[in-house]
Amino acid sequence: MQGRGAETRKRWIITGIVFMVCVAVIAVFIRDVRRRTLAQMREVCRLNELARVSELNEDINRCKEITKTLDLLLQDSGSGEIRDFPSISREIMAGQNDVACLQLAKDGIITETYPERTGYSDTKNLFLNEESKKVCEYSKKSGAIVVQGPVKMKQGDPVIIVMNPVYIYGENGKKHFWGFTIAIIRVSKAFQAAMNSLSSFGYDYNLYKTNPLDTDYHLLNSSRENLENPVEVTFVNGSCTWKLDVMPKKGWNVTDSLRIYYYFGAAVSVLITAMAYMMLMISEDRKKFVLMSEHDGLTGLLNGRKFSDDAAEAAAKDRTDGSGFGIIYIDINCFKSINDSFGHKTGNDVLVEASRRISASVQYACYRLGGDEFAILVTDDLTEDGYRDVIRQIKAYFMAPVRIAESWICVSLSAGYALSPKDGTDPEKLRQAADKRMYLEKQEYHRRKEQGTKGNNIKENSIKKEAADKDKK
Repeated sequence: MQGRGAETRKRWIITGIVFMVCVAVIAVFIRDVRRRTLAQMREVCRLNELARVSELNEDINRCKEITKTLDLLLQDSGSGEIRDFPSISREIMAGQNDVACLQLAKDGIITETYPERTGYSDTKNLFLNEESKKVCEYSKKSGAIVVQGPVKMKQGDPVIIVMNPVYIYGENGKKHFWGFTIAIIRVSKAFQAAMNSLSSFGYDYNLYKTNPLDTDYHLLNSSRENLENPVEVTFVNGSCTWKLDVMPKKGWNVTDSLRIYYYFGAAVSVLITAMAYMMLMISEDRKKFVLMSEHDGLTGLLNGRKFSDDAAEAAAKDRTDGSGFGIIYIDINCFKSINDSFGHKTGNDVLVEASRRISASVQYACYRLGGDEFAILVTDDLTEDGYRDVIRQIKAYFMAPVRIAESWICVSLSAGYALSPKDGTDPEKLRQAADKRMYLEKQEYHRRKEQGTKGNNIKENSIKKEAADKDKK
């Protein structure tokens, strides 16, 4: 029972280890899939973001083109003035809802505004305004179109200001700074196509920009604040750095997309664990069957088939290295009389006790060949005296009677031996030689018994209940 319990514990421990290994492998696999899926999500997000950045650049350049159109009109006028500025501005602004107003600022002083009451400040001279002074000087000196903002109009709406420095040729043929053409763009209306595209694809976004000569980002447009680990793309336009942060509206959670992997992993883990459990049970059953096929069912000793296999193996080893081997044959004297007198159950009990004593008396493998015949396979290079000593040692264990139920039975043995190479090298020949010596000893036993020199009949061997009761006392 203890051995069976140990096997069961071992089986469950191994099964548990297999399950944990499966879970660990599946966890590593899912983690890798999760990492790859997240990387793929971010890459798709980045590609969408790059497409939107391209649209943003187009929108910014469109606003810059408006100021360039005014610049060309000034160049073509020859006078440095645009006649009927309100009409021209109205035509330019037609269909462009994001443009709040257009302005002309000769020498940095705002001279024309359309619509007239939509200026972004009350300041007329841009070079005197603290917010615009440095930017205007930078644009004038570099000749670069700049995009300033966001700033608030006097109506309160945030805008960005596109300023294009204008240089025209004077009467002397020299180029000189004329001033600025300006387009004021409503932040609430600007870049809506690009931002709407992001929303339709399931993304939240934040659009930032710096001002010229500045590195601080200012928020222009946003669908949600505090984006979690967004994908960030920056670009430069209008002497400013723009930054677009984007993330999925549902976040970077990939659990839903991995649900099938969790189910699959759980199913595989359970299946492999069940298979491992079944294989262990099959292995245990196989071991049991092997043990049953190699052991005697009554005594637990190795059986005759196992004896033949082991003897053949010992003979092969002896031929290889000369290690020597031999066989001892044993038979219980008068066993038939024991069966007849006490019954087969008592006879079986005698066989079990005899097996225990034989196996306890030697260090070699013991076999029950059938009935009351036993064998010992000696795997040492012993002399004949050594074999005789082993036999005497075995018989010494049978000096005491065998206690069966309430009876004491004296059991004696007859034994014979054969050793290689003296009696042969073939296991079958050694077996025959050992059996022959055992038979001769058994004949001598019966001869002495008949002469009364050494009694072993059943009546002498059976001490009645009185002796047993006496022993109990």
